[in-house]
Amino acid sequence: MRCLTIANALKEENIDVVFLVSDEVSVSYVDSEEFKVEVLNSDWNNIDPEISQTKAVFESYECKNPLILVDTYSITSNYIHELSKIARIWYLGIKKDSLDGVKAIINYDIAVHADQYNRFIPETYLYLGPRYAPLRPDFYKSNFELKNSVSRVLIMSGATDPFDTKTKILQRCLKEEYSSRIEYIVLVGKMSKIYPDLSVISKKFSNVVVEGSTDDIASLMSGCDIAISACGTTMYELASLGVPTIHFAISKEQLDSAIAFGEQGISMYCGAAFKESNEVPAKVANSLSKLVKNFDLRNALSKRSRAIVDGAGAKRIAQLLASNIAAH
Repeated sequence: MRCLTIANALKEENIDVVFLVSDEVSVSYVDSEEFKVEVLNSDWNNIDPEISQTKAVFESYECKNPLILVDTYSITSNYIHELSKIARIWYLGIKKDSLDGVKAIINYDIAVHADQYNRFIPETYLYLGPRYAPLRPDFYKSNFELKNSVSRVLIMSGATDPFDTKTKILQRCLKEEYSSRIEYIVLVGKMSKIYPDLSVISKKFSNVVVEGSTDDIASLMSGCDIAISACGTTMYELASLGVPTIHFAISKEQLDSAIAFGEQGISMYCGAAFKESNEVPAKVANSLSKLVKNFDLRNALSKRSRAIVDGAGAKRIAQLLASNIAAH
């Protein structure tokens, strides 16, 4: 949870944080022993009814001119208009409309551009790009070591995988001559089922290991020589560690970012699995072959990715928030 990462960074800046969440389910994502949590008992998809409750929370804490960091795509013009009367509102996310009145926008998408906002909200502070990606501290200091040869490859496709892309990629890669020298670690997301083909492959090939969800994804990533991944937050994590990566888009929403990661030389883009599911595995296998054989290419990707995503985004956001709070 990126807000929790930012909250921990704010704690280091001696800033008090209170979480306002829609329901009890959301409480489980927050360490309530470290931070105060107020449950609004609302619909996360319709936050306008929260306005009066949010005002009441401010009154109960005797907050004067508080700062709200809003992290929901459900933010509305009315929500901003009403709460900006008593608070400064910052928005964290990719939404680009209905944001008039926010004081600042934080969008760490690799494909974002300032001109996407300036036409609508010219007086808002913009903090854009991957330098503001709020990654957990595990990704700030990388333990990844670039080796001369490749022996471990990590394959993952996010929390869900409706096209079973990782299995198709694994099947295709196992046909390549280099595969006998490589151990494949296939990470299955919490919301993703293990498809029958994947189970069969893992039993047939001794160099295929299927992993369930892990609490230490940074160590798992750092322990591999190359990663194959769907686009998403995982890409920023891999980039900050410097793991040479091959990636693909698993949904239309990921497409612009996936293309940008490739164009900026951070990773090797192999297409959109949601519309070319049969072509992507072959492209991935071809890219993997190039990386396995070419140390200089792996080194270039590793250095480039670390230069673009350094893992200090949460700290930067916390410092910006702390400075704004101090100024008011």
